[in-house]
Amino acid sequence: MTTLAIMFSIWGLVAVVFVALLIYHGHLTQHETDQLFLNETTPSSVHQENDAVVRRMNMIQPILRVVGTLAGLMTIALAAFWLWQATHQI
Repeated sequence: MTTLAIMFSIWGLVAVVFVALLIYHGHLTQHETDQLFLNETTPSSVHQENDAVVRRMNMIQPILRVVGTLAGLMTIALAAFWLWQATHQI
């Protein structure tokens, strides 16, 4: 297997993980409320459910940033390596 094929495989894996994290993050944001109006009739389970969603989003946010940055850097490195390899074959 060539170096370029190995790099494409690793990049593909990172890209799939990044897309999966984006889908999960999008799913979580559907269930988050920006404002939660509490009064005497609001059950505490609504507040606890929203806190759980916010906690999961805060946990996934740094992972999403790291994997996104890694995917971007790998895309640039892969393109640069491909161009370098293409110019040296001529």
